Amino acid sequence: MGEKNLKYRYFVVGTLAVLLMISTVQAAVVTYKVAEVVPGKVGQVRTLKIVVATTTPVPTQATHRNIIIYSNPSGADLYIDNQLKGTTGINGITVAIEPGSHSIRLTKSGFNDYVASVDFGQDSSRTFALIPVQNTPVPTQAAHRNIRIDSNPSGATLSLDSVARGSTPATVTIEPGTHSIKLTKTGYYDFEQSVDFGQVTSRTFYLTPIQTTTKTITITPTFEPTSPTHQVTIYSNPSGATLSLDSVGRGPTPATLTVSPGPHTIRLTMPGYLDYSEPCVDFGQNISWTFYLTPVQTTTITATITPTQTPASHRNILIDSVPSGAHLTVDSQDWGATPTTVTILTGLHTIRLTKSGFYDYVASVDFGEDTFRTFSLSPVQGTTPVITVTPTITISPSPSRPPGFSASTFIIALIIVTLAVGIRRSREGL
Repeated sequence: MGEKNLKYRYFVVGTLAVLLMISTVQAAVVTYKVAEVVPGKVGQVRTLKIVVATTTPVPTQATHRNIIIYSNPSGADLYIDNQLKGTTGINGITVAIEPGSHSIRLTKSGFNDYVASVDFGQDSSRTFALIPVQNTPVPTQAAHRNIRIDSNPSGATLSLDSVARGSTPATVTIEPGTHSIKLTKTGYYDFEQSVDFGQVTSRTFYLTPIQTTTKTITITPTFEPTSPTHQVTIYSNPSGATLSLDSVGRGPTPATLTVSPGPHTIRLTMPGYLDYSEPCVDFGQNISWTFYLTPVQTTTITATITPTQTPASHRNILIDSVPSGAHLTVDSQDWGATPTTVTILTGLHTIRLTKSGFYDYVASVDFGEDTFRTFSLSPVQGTTPVITVTPTITISPSPSRPPGFSASTFIIALIIVTLAVGIRRSREGL
């Protein structure tokens, strides 16, 4: 009988274990009671108690929970992780926070700021006591002393009474009394507190690291069908600039163009402004685009130039022409017919020679050290040079004159002969 009861017990315990494995009940303790018949005693039973412990899984994500924060005295402004949450009242202030460490700051007029890094754990409320500002009489002459300020971790930027004091650790000279301390470091919350260093010679402040949560977000872009081309109006500031699109002139701005999708090269030019060039502009679906031009910075320099004058010397030059008898002007000054001697300064001069039947001769001439200069004139084509013959007539009184041959008759005959000779020479010259 005892062996049967033992087997019966093992059967019951095994059955309960299987039931526990397939059960979905999440409990800290599961208790099962089994009635067992007492061997040898009819009508009596005893209870077999089986206790099995199970483990409840820890949630993978942190959950917010409410906590009541009090200040003593009340009426202080509460900052959590540098965010204002409100003012503590008589019944405190209820805030929702995540598990973990948080930067707490309480400020109230007449009291020193309370700044600390706090992990509330499983607390549902927390009270912070504020220290009143001590109205200590200011001594007539404060004794300065050195104090070493460090941070954990070191290398934080230190500001003492709103004055930058370098990186921690740093030794600073201060007066007795309360000072405003601010420590900043990348990856950590800013630390700000009003501190009375008292008689200590060094102080270390602990910084709270910023808790970062990495979330992976998958963005699937949705492409809408676009038309092959669309119109866009290009403006410039100021307007009126010369526009070039993809190296093709498109006139002054504003200009409405038909463009295709994709990048384009824009160039804008305007007098008084720096050229604007953008090698890769994608207008997308925009219907207008404005480009701003930068004016050219000009600097005006005023300089006084005093020319150095060298004394000029006058000298005489004989100027002739071929043929001679041409009318001469030097620098628009009349010097009569060539050959002639002119008095001029050294340097470059404008010479002009004119004569009937010849082309005018005009040139800029530097006579240098010459004392004589001859210029040749070119005859005008298609004209007949005029040859002047001055006859010499000697009239001797004759003792006898033919009848009817008077002096006037003789002179007329002489003129006729002269004209005939002139006409003949002119024909020979042709």
